Amino acid sequence: MKEIAGLKFKVPQKYAAGTTMSGNIIDGVDTGHSYQSQDLIITINDTTNKTENLMNSDTAGMTVLTINGTEIQVFDLDGKSTALFEVQNNNVTMEWSSNDITPEIKAIISSFIQENK
Repeated sequence: MKEIAGLKFKVPQKYAAGTTMSGNIIDGVDTGHSYQSQDLIITINDTTNKTENLMNSDTAGMTVLTINGTEIQVFDLDGKSTALFEVQNNNVTMEWSSNDITPEIKAIISSFIQENK
């Protein structure tokens, strides 16, 4: 079990060797709270323009999933995917290097929803 900013989640073994970071300020901007593993970055309440840039992109593809009753927006652009969803009034951003929404990615999202009811 992992935890970022008070939100619990599970990661498959593939992503288990990650690092949790909180309260980082880069160029005067709070980067939120994150978990970074090989090929996976999860951020809680990201304050960068990443989400806005994806939503306004003419070239990003978008898929909408429903996992455990929660709507998940997944954007793919330049060989990377970003899932956006909300848990307990916190914005969760997950990024990985693939255009595929794998069972592991779905399991992580599902665990956020299940563990933080």
